Amino acid sequence: MDLQIRLSRPTDINVIRDLDIKCYDYPLEMAEWQDLLNSSGKDDCARIVVVEMFKKALGFAVWKMLPPESGVNEQVCFLYRLGVRPGVRNRGLGSKLVETCEAHAIKMQADLIRTTVPHFKCKVGDPDDVSGFLHKHGFNATGHIIPEYKFMFGKWTDGYIFEKHFNGVTAC
Repeated sequence: MDLQIRLSRPTDINVIRDLDIKCYDYPLEMAEWQDLLNSSGKDDCARIVVVEMFKKALGFAVWKMLPPESGVNEQVCFLYRLGVRPGVRNRGLGSKLVETCEAHAIKMQADLIRTTVPHFKCKVGDPDDVSGFLHKHGFNATGHIIPEYKFMFGKWTDGYIFEKHFNGVTAC
């Protein structure tokens, strides 16, 4: 299997935007992707990686190290987006993307990875449920609900916070 995970390039914009549209009910605007891609990999900016097989992009992940909140001593890596083309899901590509994010977070001495998920993507048994995928990778729901997390489909929707704590794991 010719699988490669690489840092994105600004020239990936159309491919990643296409994946985002196929993977999300609420894709990012083109201007948001341009800003993310132009700064990917630079200090204090989001990091975007692409998973490819035989030079064809099949998925992506976006994360960012967050600045510490006042009064909190945790270094947080925020997993902003993760998507795999619907026709190639359940083949380990999303897992490889999560592992890549984790390795970077540990290298950057993060205490945890955090992500937020709209409530309608957390329905056990639903084909679009992502909570099972996150749980399989060591993430747990924090119990915190973010009211009016995102405006989608003409109304505000709540979101759930998931976190994976590293508990002293260090980079090799």
